[in-house]
Amino acid sequence: NKKEIDEIVAFLKAGPLDPNV
Repeated sequence: NKKEIDEIVAFLKAGPLDPNV
């Protein structure tokens, strides 16, 4: 759902910027 997507996006932004990592 939307909340889970927002949490995942926040996690990815806090982590490596390389999407392959």
